[in-house]
Amino acid sequence: MQVLESQRLILGDVVVEPALAGLRSQIVALQAKIGSSTEPSEERRIVTVLFTDVVGSTSLAEQLDPEDWHGVISRLHSLVGEIVLSNQGLVLQYLGDGLLALFGAQTASERDPEYAIRAALEAQQAAAATDFKVPIHIRIGIHTGLVVLSEIGLDAHKEFSALGDTMNLAARLQSTAPPDGILISHDTYRHVRGVFDITPLPPINVKGKSEPVQTYLIQRLKPRPFRMVNRGVIGIETPTVGREVELTQLHAAYQQAFENSQIGWAQIVGEAGIGKSRLLVEMADYIDLRKERVRLLRGRAFDGETRQPFGVIRRMWFDRFQIAEDAPLPEAEARWVEQFLELGGPDCEEEAHALGLLVGLPFSDSPYIGAMRNDPIQVKGRAFVASRSFIHTIRQEMPLVIFFDDLHWLDE
Repeated sequence: MQVLESQRLILGDVVVEPALAGLRSQIVALQAKIGSSTEPSEERRIVTVLFTDVVGSTSLAEQLDPEDWHGVISRLHSLVGEIVLSNQGLVLQYLGDGLLALFGAQTASERDPEYAIRAALEAQQAAAATDFKVPIHIRIGIHTGLVVLSEIGLDAHKEFSALGDTMNLAARLQSTAPPDGILISHDTYRHVRGVFDITPLPPINVKGKSEPVQTYLIQRLKPRPFRMVNRGVIGIETPTVGREVELTQLHAAYQQAFENSQIGWAQIVGEAGIGKSRLLVEMADYIDLRKERVRLLRGRAFDGETRQPFGVIRRMWFDRFQIAEDAPLPEAEARWVEQFLELGGPDCEEEAHALGLLVGLPFSDSPYIGAMRNDPIQVKGRAFVASRSFIHTIRQEMPLVIFFDDLHWLDE
């Protein structure tokens, strides 16, 4: 029903109203079947909670007639509510001039925290671009955690509710956020590492919490999101211990390369399971929270790929160019060239075809590689030159960091 309501402007009342009427009749029939004596159901669920609030609403309301102020808030609620729905969220309550929304309350996804932040950014952009008669600035708080979802109230009037400490912390983040700011907790941040430009802020003291709560301010969506996937038990994060020396060395290698505009190489070697990949996660966090912008590439080898030449290079560029491994060949080739030219400039189409041929994109109609197609030595040599040239070109725009993981499975 919420999806239908959100598409009313597109589909029209003639389509939406009959569909809603049919759904309402199904609800009535289900309620009659269940009966009024059934105990209210409760469900424990991990959700992302979003609170919004209008900055200085009291003084703004004094400037307008009550009916005009009501119109402003109604319009804002409709605007933000539609954005929440379009990002797979659920509006739980309209709280005066604010709003409470949940992401993951109906259908859970590992990207619920990302959807919530995207909705927050879109809501602020929409509020800034809309004429409300008075300047509207909203602050937003977002937190991810465990809640209990249930229905509360009498049979005559029941409401869907979410209860738990997660709700309290999200509300506290909203009240602490700066005007036009989006403040998130660490529990939300660890799900969206590398997706947004984020500024860490000093921890805040929250009533009922024994330790200060680490907070982060969302700036914007990264042009090319890079999402780190943690290994281990999903939903559980433990601090890194006993790796201070290694992390210090990695930080120093990064800083030296960045400050001196030179190439640096750091290699992590050790037995399986001692935390080598975890150090890459820690480095991703370290780079993500620094002020300078860098371009981040990643490649990972997998067990059984020792006989797949240049598989890690293929995966690195496919990940960067957002090409699915099962994408149709014409689509993959077109995307490869498009992204290659976007990064390297309009004069590097020949390099795109040469490097593409090395990683499995044949470019059968290419005018650049026809003569050498059947000579593996020429293909390899030309691709190496193209790769070096391409890397050199994109390094001129901004610093470049490359992560390679599980290199013991790499082909020769």
